[in-house]
Amino acid sequence: MRVVVLALALALVAGQHSNLAPSFAPGNTYVYEYEAKILGGLPEQNLARAGLKLFSRVKISVAQENILLLQLENPQIFEYSDVWPKNSFSQIHLHADLEAHLKTPIKFRYNNGTVREILAPESVPTMVINMYRGILNVLQLNIKKTQNIYDLQEEGVQGVCRTQYAITENEKTERILLTKSRNLNQCQEKVMKDIGLAYTKTSHKYQQDSKSLRGTTGYTYKLKPVPGGTIIEEATGNEIIQFTPFNELNGVASMQTLQHLVFIQVENAPIVPISAEYRHRGSLKYEFSIEIQQSPIRIFKMKEVQEQIPEVLNHLVVNNRDKVHEDAPLKFLELIQLLRASDITQLRNLLTTNSMSAEKRQWLLDAIPNIGTKAALEIVMAEVLKRELSVPEATQLLIGTLHMVEPNHEIIQKVWSYIEQLSQKQGIYEQVVRKSLLLSYGSLIHRHCADKAECHDQDIQRIKVHFDKAFEEKNTNELVLWAKVMGNAGHPWGYKYITKLLPIHGTAGHELSTRVHIEAILALRGIAKHKAKEVQNLALQLYMDRTLDSELRMLAVMVLMETQPPMAVMTNVVNIIKSDSSLPVTSFTCSLIKSLSKSMDHSVASVSNVALRLLGQRRQNIKMSKALHVDYYSHPLTLGAAASMYCINDAATILPKTIVAKTSAYFAGAAADVFEIGVRSEGFQEHFLKNELSDDSDRTTKMKRILKALSNWKSMPISQLLGSAYIKVLGQEIAFVDIDKQVIEEAIKISSEINIKEHGMTVLRQLFQNGISKRFVKAMLPSEIRRIMPTASGLPMELALYTVAVSVADVQAKLQANLPQNFHVSDILNGKTNIETEIKPSIALNTFAVMGVNTDIVQAAMVSRARVRVNVPSKISASLDFVENNFKIRVLPVSLPENVAAAVDYVETLAIAKHAQKMTPLIPEDASFLFSASLSSSSHSSNSKDMQDNMQVQDKPLSKTRAPRFNKKFCTNSFGLKSCINVTSHNARFIRDSALYRLAGKHLVRLSLKQSESEVVEKWEMELQLGPKGAEKLIKRINLNMEEIPEGTPILSKLKRVLTPGLQNRTSSSSSSSSSRSVHRNSRTSSSSSSSSRSRVTSKVIKAMGKILGGSHKSSSSSSSSSSSSRRISRQQHQKSHRSTVSSLSSLFSASSSSSQSVPRSQRMSSRTKFQPNHQKKTSKRHSGSASSERTFEDIRAQNKFLGNSVPTVFVLILRAVRANNSPLGYQIAAYDDRDNNRVQMIMAALSSEDNWRFCADAMGLSKNKVVAKMSWGEKCRTYDTTITAETGLVENKVAARVRLAWKRLPSSVVKDIKMLCRHILAPYLSSFNLQKRSDKTQQISITAVVESEKVLHIVLKSPKYVYRRNVPLPVSLPIHNLRDMLPYDELRHNVHHVLAKTTGTQCKFESGKLTTFSRKTYENYMPNSCYQLLAQDCTDELKFIVLLKKDSANRYMVNVKIGTKDIDMFLDGERPAVVINGKEIARQSLPYNKDSVSIRLTESNTLVLSAQRFGITELHLSNTGVEIHVPEYLRNRVCGLCGQANGDKRNDFRLPNGRVTDNPISFAHSWTLPSQSCSDETGCRLHHESIELERNINVHGVETKCVSVDPVLRCRAGCIATKTTMTSAGFHCRPIGVNPVSDIHERSIDMTESVEAHLDCSCSSQCS
Repeated sequence: MRVVVLALALALVAGQHSNLAPSFAPGNTYVYEYEAKILGGLPEQNLARAGLKLFSRVKISVAQENILLLQLENPQIFEYSDVWPKNSFSQIHLHADLEAHLKTPIKFRYNNGTVREILAPESVPTMVINMYRGILNVLQLNIKKTQNIYDLQEEGVQGVCRTQYAITENEKTERILLTKSRNLNQCQEKVMKDIGLAYTKTSHKYQQDSKSLRGTTGYTYKLKPVPGGTIIEEATGNEIIQFTPFNELNGVASMQTLQHLVFIQVENAPIVPISAEYRHRGSLKYEFSIEIQQSPIRIFKMKEVQEQIPEVLNHLVVNNRDKVHEDAPLKFLELIQLLRASDITQLRNLLTTNSMSAEKRQWLLDAIPNIGTKAALEIVMAEVLKRELSVPEATQLLIGTLHMVEPNHEIIQKVWSYIEQLSQKQGIYEQVVRKSLLLSYGSLIHRHCADKAECHDQDIQRIKVHFDKAFEEKNTNELVLWAKVMGNAGHPWGYKYITKLLPIHGTAGHELSTRVHIEAILALRGIAKHKAKEVQNLALQLYMDRTLDSELRMLAVMVLMETQPPMAVMTNVVNIIKSDSSLPVTSFTCSLIKSLSKSMDHSVASVSNVALRLLGQRRQNIKMSKALHVDYYSHPLTLGAAASMYCINDAATILPKTIVAKTSAYFAGAAADVFEIGVRSEGFQEHFLKNELSDDSDRTTKMKRILKALSNWKSMPISQLLGSAYIKVLGQEIAFVDIDKQVIEEAIKISSEINIKEHGMTVLRQLFQNGISKRFVKAMLPSEIRRIMPTASGLPMELALYTVAVSVADVQAKLQANLPQNFHVSDILNGKTNIETEIKPSIALNTFAVMGVNTDIVQAAMVSRARVRVNVPSKISASLDFVENNFKIRVLPVSLPENVAAAVDYVETLAIAKHAQKMTPLIPEDASFLFSASLSSSSHSSNSKDMQDNMQVQDKPLSKTRAPRFNKKFCTNSFGLKSCINVTSHNARFIRDSALYRLAGKHLVRLSLKQSESEVVEKWEMELQLGPKGAEKLIKRINLNMEEIPEGTPILSKLKRVLTPGLQNRTSSSSSSSSSRSVHRNSRTSSSSSSSSRSRVTSKVIKAMGKILGGSHKSSSSSSSSSSSSRRISRQQHQKSHRSTVSSLSSLFSASSSSSQSVPRSQRMSSRTKFQPNHQKKTSKRHSGSASSERTFEDIRAQNKFLGNSVPTVFVLILRAVRANNSPLGYQIAAYDDRDNNRVQMIMAALSSEDNWRFCADAMGLSKNKVVAKMSWGEKCRTYDTTITAETGLVENKVAARVRLAWKRLPSSVVKDIKMLCRHILAPYLSSFNLQKRSDKTQQISITAVVESEKVLHIVLKSPKYVYRRNVPLPVSLPIHNLRDMLPYDELRHNVHHVLAKTTGTQCKFESGKLTTFSRKTYENYMPNSCYQLLAQDCTDELKFIVLLKKDSANRYMVNVKIGTKDIDMFLDGERPAVVINGKEIARQSLPYNKDSVSIRLTESNTLVLSAQRFGITELHLSNTGVEIHVPEYLRNRVCGLCGQANGDKRNDFRLPNGRVTDNPISFAHSWTLPSQSCSDETGCRLHHESIELERNINVHGVETKCVSVDPVLRCRAGCIATKTTMTSAGFHCRPIGVNPVSDIHERSIDMTESVEAHLDCSCSSQCS
């Protein structure tokens, strides 16, 4: 045991080394040589890099205990911009002040190798102190005595980061070797400044695989032991910071920092500090100074700012009038930089000086919001408060300024002062500005507190005080506004306040309006960024509360899913869905989970897929709420996008109540919600579709008296808000609008005060007198994203992305017409008007990506810049002749500079050095040769050995050498225009084939559009002639009655006609020219037409020769392809393999491509889907079938192929290019209408006499049930043709319609496009259809729609090989009844309104004792005799209508309708209809009845139909069999009664009058029965509602209780005996025996459910009460 203890002691002593911390002896001055290099670029050699070098002697001496002095001697700074590894550093001349600051000694506290504090005079700039920090960073050594290898969090220039030490000793050299490495991605405190990234978040999709920014620093020390410690003989530091916007495995750009500190000697002369006071200047961590003011893009000389600003303004104004100047973006950016260097006084003077120049003032107002300073905020607010700007202009200025200004306490306080100032004013303008300021205030809090756990209490306290005040006053508008502010702020402190607004049971927020609840839930999304777990729990709690409005629950689950909940939370959501009775909520949640299951985010998709499997198969209602989420993400590019749309609809209406659409983007490891818009239109549909009723207190009093008879009837609330909308950009709400009835009324009032007609005529007269002369100029800085971080040398590294855009549009227009001075619109329509316009839109956009060192001392960076220019001027003149019905539009050629139409002028990457004024392309001209030479050589020669040893060297061999250059140009000539696209690229793809290396280099893309040199076009013209005069405008005469080649013609004659088709053309041409104007023959023929002609000639020759030889040779390749395809299909028919929908669709046209055979007759499919056309019902069997109809169509066409010979033109449209030689070029379109034969024809032909291409369309109505159209095109309309047949008929006696497309031959390109369309678009949809393989093959497609019911269509799609079948539910009801019965009004507008209301509305039907609710739920209604039941009513406080239904003792149905001031009774006494209005019977001869917006008519089927759209009843039918009621769309979820709520949710149809939902139909029906008031009730009803007691006592937890029914039960009145009963169930509330009964039993909870007896009919005695 002693031996072990001794061994451990010896090992411990050996492991402990003496104090290794560097020490400096007092009285000595230690001299070091220091060199630091920073180079950025791609890591490979022979490519350009940019950087700098700092060289100096460093002296260190002891000032006092633990306080050392450090001084630089002969500091030198060099810049580098060249192809590495050339040693071409160029020295920078240092200003005297800078050199003096660099030579100023500083003090630092140094204890045991650790730098604690830095002391320096106040005059030394922070940037110089940071350079000293880079040297002190080398001296930072935390050496532990007991460990050789250890980790710790060590302070350095970049912050407090994880550092690992490794110490070893070289006994031979008596030196101690120490290495340490620092991981810059694992820092407790990271020194870094971001600009423009506050609204982004880290994309976990990207961070799972790689990081866009990585950094590490390694140091190697050689320490020499000396008495009292050690000295640093040599220290070498190597830091790599790599960045890539793509996946880092595909290449990175890096910034490398090398530090070298070498001990030279010890001197006796001490360092003498200057006489100034040495103050605390921070620790070793980097401090930011004026880096933000330095633009990393372009070096602007800002010596005399106030002199440069007018020069830049003049340049922008003068050179951007007609079109945008190519340097405009750079000049605009220069203006922004100059304004940033100006104070508020100078800015005010600028605006005052240029106030008279609208152009200069516009440029200044575009630039000032981008300054981002307090001065800019004050200037903008001064302009806004002048009220000289419109509301959109003021809002735009405010939003731009407040989102660019640097967020600090002073700015936030300043913004709040403006908010308080505007709060005192009540004007619309001031309130809009106040709302914008408040939303921006929340955004400022968000940016200011984004990286801080605690914010300034005063800034937050302001929101708390005003929120508490609004909450106490229950001010809905203010609460909504403050909820939005807290949502924008998105800080954790807002969680507690937003919770107060939520409808949590037992809290004050439960009493707030639904509008406040909605905004509070949406605001949780901002809080979720910091409190995801808490928001998940709160959203789940809201979702679980089934007493909440369904819209709130759907918004809650939307918020929940956006927080990406874990599997446990998702399982809870699934469990809720399975037992939830709300169809809108379950439909929304299921669709959202289904969409998320297809996400490319694997963590989200995996959780959602498990949830789907737990849910199983669930069918959703197409009119219910839906959620859609689609996304795409490329891991190699780290680029992605996502889009979400939420449609919330809790009433099954066509228009959803709420729509939220959001787009997100992912790039370079960051994610941002780019744009979001939300629209809530709950009250719009109701407001514009319904008719306002007059305030008739007598009407409502009568209706309410009836409703009081029902048990605790509760009305539904009506939303006073018609609609609202909001817009979010980058996750921040920037604007919103609420529209209520007051806003509509104000708008109507304002418009009524203005004579719109007279005002419009005034504007029109000014247009004719002065024309239009407008110039639009807009300059923007869409992106300014910067990340600044220190390097190990103490100099900052910057990553930046800038985008600057300038757009200019010059619009000139003149209107000429012979009009009187005070003309009217009729004068214009009776004359001729000429319009001449010239529009010159142009855009210039510059984008810069920067990586490098950016300081006021030195700027050296790698810059990738792109310039885009778009310039598309146009000159258009129009002639409008309303008398002659002739309209011409001429596009005149304009002079276009070459390569200006649209161009990416360049995308290039350069190494830039500021002082050297040198720019080196990243890829040198001989890059490929240099790279190959560097690979073949075994060693690299360099003038500097340390560069060769330390800088990165690409030593991976190239697997393949690729050409570094690419240059292609494509040009086409058409219609006198020459369009060219030129693509040039010189990139680094030859090094590595990845996105980063493809972008690196120089690229050029230019699209030019100019006049062709081969054919001069004077103008392009479109002329439209309406009416019979169109024939006079035809340039080329059309003759379709060409002779066909008869079959019996001898072969030599056939060959002659085939080989010399020009004879026939010349004949027709000569005959046509005699009746038309002379035209010049086109000098060239279309290449496609000539090639197709040669193909057809060859085909006919070979076919004719085959007939001579007696063979059946297949001539064309297309026919051969068709034949081989048919054989291939035949072989595949014998295989038993399953075919997917995609493969079947891909072969949709495989049997028909380019075939010249006739259409074969289709074999009949299953008799279940046999289509019987209506037009064949009275035809004989011999003439039945579609072939007969088509033959008739062909016979009619054969009699008169060209309608132009018999009828005038309907219109003629000519599209042509007018050439200098007057030869025609273009197309003409002529349309004809033969009304006698129900036939229309349109012919499109090329104008050139040598071009016989035509397009012919011929359509004819063979009967009222069938329409046939034939389209053919090609050479004289004979190459390709299709036939489309549309007809109605029956399938199993059900109404059906069929559309069929048949063809003989189609172009192969069309077949290819259709196959692609089917494969990618139709296949996913058709995958849900039932698939059946056809036994025959056809060259046609047909789709048949069979009306199964008013809400369901059975779709049958037949392709050449497959048949698809599916039932499709419809969002509206089809008018399958007689249309005449649907048009009860005389005026068209009333009939249209009526049909729309009926098709989009919903219906309830009672027939044969069964009632089908509005939501299609059917149940048996056991009606009590002689008692009215409330069939349907307007369940809001407006009480537009009430419909009562009664069955008397003779089983006759009676309906009572209360609308307006009318009390209408309708019943059928046998065959005699009876209508009684307000006690007065309306005779049958007086029907139809139309008065006071009420219509009553009697149909041929002896059905009474009542229509009262104004009161909410579209139609009410009463017949001998039952009753049917239709209500309009806007009343969905606003009605109640036996027909339900009409919200599409069957599970909530059994809603009792008190709002409770039951599952018993009898109890539900009886609750809507109107009880009798007494035995003398004139209705004959002797029933009333009772709360009955159970006859037995119930033992509950050992206590005897008496149970009383909560639900009312129908019972006979006292003195009456039940003669007809039924069993129903009722809910009971139990109370201990002896406890006093409660009066509000109907509001109590249900403890048990029991079956009880309900009465349906009574026999009463005289004792009835």
